Amino acid sequence: MAAKVTCQHCGKEIGLFGSLVGFNRQTGRCSACETQVRAIFTRFRQAFLAACADGLITPDEWGHLAGMIAQENLQLDEALAFVRGDALAFLERSLTIAYADGMITADEARDIQRLQKTLHIPDAMADPIIGRASHLRRVSAIREGKLPTTQPSVHLDTDEICHLETTATYRKVMAKAVVPVAGRLIATSKQLHFVSPDGGWVIKFKSIMRVEQEVTGVYLELSTKRGNGKYVVPDPLFTEAMITTLVRIDRRQVLTVSDEEAASRHIPHPVKIAVWQRDQGKCVQCSATSYLEYDHIIPHSKGGANTVGNVQLLCRKCNLAKSNLI
Repeated sequence: MAAKVTCQHCGKEIGLFGSLVGFNRQTGRCSACETQVRAIFTRFRQAFLAACADGLITPDEWGHLAGMIAQENLQLDEALAFVRGDALAFLERSLTIAYADGMITADEARDIQRLQKTLHIPDAMADPIIGRASHLRRVSAIREGKLPTTQPSVHLDTDEICHLETTATYRKVMAKAVVPVAGRLIATSKQLHFVSPDGGWVIKFKSIMRVEQEVTGVYLELSTKRGNGKYVVPDPLFTEAMITTLVRIDRRQVLTVSDEEAASRHIPHPVKIAVWQRDQGKCVQCSATSYLEYDHIIPHSKGGANTVGNVQLLCRKCNLAKSNLI
């Protein structure tokens, strides 16, 4: 005779026939309890979404959510697995909101990691977001003047410190074609070096008039003809931040953001939430749900305001494509 099974939720014994048609072996619950638990988790999801609506889950809200599950003698892990998609969307939104001013502080990066642990999101699922937060923090640290150092593959002057070496392809514009020139871009404390099998060149910081991040690389506008143009690099954001910071240091410009500049960048929290809800957490151009950024439809430099009507969600690719057209 087959052994009877017992529902782990209500304690009811399930006969052989019942175990075949009315028992979930994965959860250890009978069909009646499965229906009841699903209803509880549905209410939990509604409460979770309500707590997330303002972009922040307070300790009181978290206590209420955990209490809902404990009161029903259920496991919080299972309830959070039920809202896993919503939790991932909330983690993505938290990162987008934190980076709305173009910087991620060390505290904000740690908050993103703590939120992942609180919501019990597996590393394999959260890694793209956590990795992006860490990368944005490294870029932000560079903009703050905290420059990493690396060992260059070429000989430099004794007083020259290497901060970046990356593969790069220079787009050499000819009369009838654009010729790619493969090489390496090296940024040091004194200048930029473009090294290629054909020789390459050196770019003094004083000759750099503009550094523009593009979708696949950086564009350097120089006061000299040689080296002026686009360099395709693996990490345009990191490369642009490094060159821009080195240029500012060379010109003895203040790296900290002024109060006026910070105020111009600051998008009020209610505006961020309203824009996120209006755009449904998607890029308004391509509907992407990751690598999202808040974009000013009319840029600040042209009089644009930090209002719901002038702010939209764009993924990084669409945002850069738009910037290159302005």
